[in-house]
Amino acid sequence: MNLAGVDLNLLLVFDAVMTERNVTRAANRLGMTQPAVSNALNRLRLTVKDELFLRGPDGMRPTPRALELALPIRESLQRLEQALDPQDFDPSTTTRVFRAGMAEHFSALMLQKIIERMRREAPHAKLHTLPLTRLNVTERLDSGDVDVVFAGRLDLEETYGRQQLYQDRFLVAMRRDHPLADQPLTLENFCAAEHMLITLTGDTHSPVDDALHRVGCHRSVVVTVNQFLVAFGIAGQADLLLTGPGTMLRRYQDTYGLVLKELPVPVPMAPMQIIWHAGLGNHPAIDWFRAMVGELCTDACCQDAKAKCS
Repeated sequence: MNLAGVDLNLLLVFDAVMTERNVTRAANRLGMTQPAVSNALNRLRLTVKDELFLRGPDGMRPTPRALELALPIRESLQRLEQALDPQDFDPSTTTRVFRAGMAEHFSALMLQKIIERMRREAPHAKLHTLPLTRLNVTERLDSGDVDVVFAGRLDLEETYGRQQLYQDRFLVAMRRDHPLADQPLTLENFCAAEHMLITLTGDTHSPVDDALHRVGCHRSVVVTVNQFLVAFGIAGQADLLLTGPGTMLRRYQDTYGLVLKELPVPVPMAPMQIIWHAGLGNHPAIDWFRAMVGELCTDACCQDAKAKCS
């Protein structure tokens, strides 16, 4: 295709619609009217001879051809932006929008601190967070929907950069009047108790169950919950044991009236990482954001990781 005959502004429209999956939001993002964005999409459809996006109940759904184009176009726009941007990044003057994918437990633990730090050091910047599951980490990064992702250990290709933020460990939580609250938590009474499981995917099996199986034990999971703070509230009221990330449990221990104890069986926990696309995330602004969050995590979590339990 001869690029001389292509309006490169159409690629900006394509990228915005791919990110937002909504024409109105894409128009707001670009500072254009909705009819102008629709017109640009129609012109691009004629150019590439594909519908690119189809309307669906959940927004604009990309066609296979659009998904094929998404990453090359995002990478090209990113490189062009880097070439035109000043090499020195000044957080105090930047108006950049930082986009981060984060699971609920990380946002509950760190988001307020990140926002406070950004308001001091980058008062004109914006932060948009997107929900995250293990199933869409690479999709979010490849499409440019997010600049970085906060997640545990994932099997990723070298395309993605990773930096460890902190190493957490599992703890067991229970209400203050639970029958086990005032006695040592042994493997025997742990397995004899009833349990609640936090599962974001609906799976009723966890690494804790794998560890119990290896020592010939089994536990009874009677409730599954897909939100951490909801689970903490239930654990503070019901006679159910809850195993979860120690840093987050300690943060909300007093709020929900929880007693915390060490697991009676060793269960390794993946370190929390910040992950970025090596091609799309090579920018001084993203370097600053990663360093800032890394420093906050070190300050907030090191002391928690060494805390003693009952």
